[in-house]
Amino acid sequence: MKRLIPTIVIGSLLVAGCARTKKAETQPVIPDPVEYTVPPAPIAEPVYTPAPQPAPITTPAPAPTVKSTPAPVKAAPSKPAASKTYLVKKGDTLSEIAKANKTTTQKIMALNPTIKKADAIYVGQKLKMP
Repeated sequence: MKRLIPTIVIGSLLVAGCARTKKAETQPVIPDPVEYTVPPAPIAEPVYTPAPQPAPITTPAPAPTVKSTPAPVKAAPSKPAASKTYLVKKGDTLSEIAKANKTTTQKIMALNPTIKKADAIYVGQKLKMP
């Protein structure tokens, strides 16, 4: 019996609630009548666009001719001409050879492109001397 009373109360509440929702569903909601008006679209006036005018054709005046003498061509600096050669002997160094010939190791190396380092000369090698 204890369970029967709450079941009856819940069942009656459900029936009453369902009856109310059915009534609410059957009555359609009608909005208040409102008049909607759409303003007419503005009429665009035609726009006159003139055709592009072609650019006038002009011929440029000939450039004045100026006769000029070519600038003298300077000779590129070249390596000093070798006037003599030296045959490397056992015990020779490039700095000693340069001192003996009153020149520098840089000048000797400039005349002899095969010498990459001042300490890399060999017996029997012919060196061009300034």
